[in-house]
Amino acid sequence: RDYVNRIANCTRFIGPDSSGIHIAAATGVLEIYGLYSKDFPPSIRAYPGVKAFTDRVEFKRALE
Repeated sequence: RDYVNRIANCTRFIGPDSSGIHIAAATGVLEIYGLYSKDFPPSIRAYPGVKAFTDRVEFKRALE
């Protein structure tokens, strides 16, 4: 519960494709940046509005 509450109270979530992204999307976090595997098609990489990346360099650059 603590993990879910911490994420739900964020305005931004940054992380790999994991439970954290799902929780952030489900609880309405306004800004979500996700690092995804290139093995998954773009249509299943992210929820609408999630800034999805498959390249670590581009991911880091977007966070600067």
